[in-house]
Amino acid sequence: IARMVAQYRNRYLQYRAETIARTETLRVANQAQAEALTQVLEQVELPAGAVVRTWRATQDARTRDTHAAMDGQVRGQNDAFESPSGARLMFPGDTSLGADASEIINCRCVVMNEIDPAFVG
Repeated sequence: IARMVAQYRNRYLQYRAETIARTETLRVANQAQAEALTQVLEQVELPAGAVVRTWRATQDARTRDTHAAMDGQVRGQNDAFESPSGARLMFPGDTSLGADASEIINCRCVVMNEIDPAFVG
């Protein structure tokens, strides 16, 4: 029994480590993308209003209902996406606005950024 418990504990610890790594990697990658976009807008002297951001959820059985409902939600560069749960996120994995773990852990969503053609000339 002790050996089985030890094996279970080790598998659980590995799963937990992978979950944390996956979640944090996504958060940091999305945060870096948002910061890079801000820097590019500053360099080319476009206002934040020139950007249209769209939430894209992975469409499969593992996607949480709140994120599936957010799929296609469009926001400006400085506007938060809103989950049906009431959570507000600037990007998938964002914790800066107080979103809790149920909206963040193992999220596989992405944000698509586009420049409004009206600002390009």
